Order: sequence, then C-alpha cells, then structure tokens
Amino acid sequence: MFDVHDCIGFLTNHGAKAVGEAMNQQFKKKDLTRVQWMALYYIDQKGAMTQKELAAAMMISEPSAAHLAERLLQGELIRREGCAENYRVKLLSLTEKGKAALDELFPLVEQFNRQGTQGISPQDLETFKRVMAQMVQNVQE
Repeated sequence: MFDVHDCIGFLTNHGAKAVGEAMNQQFKKKDLTRVQWMALYYIDQKGAMTQKELAAAMMISEPSAAHLAERLLQGELIRREGCAENYRVKLLSLTEKGKAALDELFPLVEQFNRQGTQGISPQDLETFKRVMAQMVQNVQE
C-alpha cells in the first residue's frame, strides 16, 4: 500500500519547507529572505547576470525572477544596467549595499549550516548530496 511518507516528492518537499522556513527566520533578523539572499549570492558569483540567467540558476520562473529583482532594486541591493554587447539586454549586479548584506549574512549561513548538519557524519553528508543530485537529475530527464 502506498504511504506518502515514503514518497520522495513528499519527503523532499517537507524537508525543504522546514529548512527554508528555519532559514527565513534567521534572515528575518537582517530584513531579507533566503530567496533574496540566494539571488544576491548568484549575482555575486557571476559578477553580473540577466534576469533570465538568475531564473535558471535559482530554478524559478522568469516572472518570479523579475519580481525578485524588483524587490532587490527597491532595496538598493542590486542595480540594473545595460549590456555593452547588446543594448536590449539588462544585467543585474550587486550594489555596495548588496555586497555588504551578502557578506554580513555569510557567517549566519555558515552557522545555520553547522547547526543543521550537527550530528551527521561527513560521509553521510556526502551521500546525501550525491543522492539528492541524482534524484534531481532523474526527475529532470
């Protein structure tokens, strides 16, 4: 008989919601959400990116990325500038305020990660990462 508690969709969704909500509670102290922090992180890693690239990196819809970018623009955490190679393309990059917010949150993220993985061996963590990557690949095919 089928048990939803054995379904990978249920298990991963339940885990992601619990971890995501706990992370949002930590970020609330800094007036950001984990999704906003992730956007700042991806933009920082790339240096500058389009909204379409941000959507792909975060695995969100383009309209969601546009809404996210608008919130970050309003908070003066990112800027939108034209691309030298293609005037129709607009690139997102971090402002000094955005870079400072990202840097300020890294210790919080590292502490959150330590807390969340407490009591889990490095080998088990590597297995978890490998298995999650394989499940994602399986469902995307």
